[in-house]
Amino acid sequence: METQQEEIVNTLIEDYESPRLLDLYFSPRSFFNKTIVEGKNLYLKLVTIIVGIAATMDQVDEHMLKMESGRQSAIAFVTQSWWAYWAFCIGLGILSSFFIWYFGGWWYRKRLEFSGAESPDPFKARYIYIYASFIHSAPSVIVSLIFTALYSNYIESYAKDTFLGIAVLLFVFISLITSYIGARTVFVLSKWKARLWLIILPAIFYLLLMGALGFLLAKVNTDQYQSTEVVPKHRVITSVDNLFTVKLPVNWTILKDLNNEATIEIGNLEEDVYCIAFSERKIDFEPGVTLNEFYEAVLNGTAGSLQKASIKRLPQLSTFKLDHRRAMIDGEIEYNEITYILQIVETKDYFYQIISYTPKDNAENLLQLFDEITMSFRELKI
Repeated sequence: METQQEEIVNTLIEDYESPRLLDLYFSPRSFFNKTIVEGKNLYLKLVTIIVGIAATMDQVDEHMLKMESGRQSAIAFVTQSWWAYWAFCIGLGILSSFFIWYFGGWWYRKRLEFSGAESPDPFKARYIYIYASFIHSAPSVIVSLIFTALYSNYIESYAKDTFLGIAVLLFVFISLITSYIGARTVFVLSKWKARLWLIILPAIFYLLLMGALGFLLAKVNTDQYQSTEVVPKHRVITSVDNLFTVKLPVNWTILKDLNNEATIEIGNLEEDVYCIAFSERKIDFEPGVTLNEFYEAVLNGTAGSLQKASIKRLPQLSTFKLDHRRAMIDGEIEYNEITYILQIVETKDYFYQIISYTPKDNAENLLQLFDEITMSFRELKI
């Protein structure tokens, strides 16, 4: 078998300046048998940059996961606009491509040595590594371009990304097979060592990485909220006590440390808008406490925590079936003007407080959004 492989290696044709990418996906042995070019042409540089851009996109996804867990991110600004997203990914991707070519290629050459190759040519090793990485990098970039056309910004696409995102992950494992075929085509390797270092160990690494990310995401949702459903422009989240759900606006995230007793803490740090909610059992109050009495107590308590407070009672939402009360409270906290929008909802066994707040000059514009959060309220059957 090794003799047969040597014959294949020795018949490589090195005369294609423009590799046939369809062969890379559908006939990788033919691709690597004909396209190794001793020269760093523009075509290869472009492919390396695409790999760097895709790697940067992965970094943005990781930072988005951190933001969902309530932590702030230094690159949060790139999620608000496609222009910022693409400028960041392309700029950092070009820079990353140099490190991927040299350091990623160096590690790939070491794996070839572990697989039995004797002094593998560094350029050919990097060439195989880059084109194998292109297998999953190109679909990532294409999917992001599709999302750019479909959604208003990265945050919206992240919230709705389901099937396409999963499909891209499949190309990661396809790239391992392509890498193995390319390496066996170009270099004389031990078959089983090559399978171990080029397929099995990398596959285990990717599975462990995806498992760790999945565990982290599940832990975030378990500790804070459970993502129960994906709906247009919103995600439905469940309160910590599993008593009710609301829809999380598309450009909002789960936050922490807004209020330790709140069962929901959400908001948008960039826009400086926040919403917290509380569940109150009726049996914990004096018998016969009415919605109006509870509403007035919360209203006075909230106003009492502000300086120069003024209360404006709002009419009930005509399309919201549950009995509720609403009010807007303006005031100051340490000389900063702030507006609270207080909404109390009554069910058979509970009073629920949904309190939204923002700087005063934002309040009128965001009142409708706060009302939509209330309108999305659904109590779960206990």
